[in-house]
Amino acid sequence: MRKKIKISLLGKSYSIVTDQEAETIERAARLVEKMIKEKMEKMVLPDTEKIALVVALELATDLELSNQKLDAWENKLERLSATIDKNFSV
Repeated sequence: MRKKIKISLLGKSYSIVTDQEAETIERAARLVEKMIKEKMEKMVLPDTEKIALVVALELATDLELSNQKLDAWENKLERLSATIDKNFSV
């Protein structure tokens, strides 16, 4: 069920319409804000747009790596299941 969730990022409020739980969106917003602040601290003249793009790319990279690992585990599980079925079927 879609619902409207209010979050705050860098002092600005945003309304998000989502099927996700509010806690999940709020945790994601805190992570994004933390990453943006860490990048801003390292820059002499922080450019919020560039920082947002870098953070988005880092998060997308992390997601892609997690998906690759999940795929590998799913493949291993399928092979193990096939082996069990083959060796223990009656």
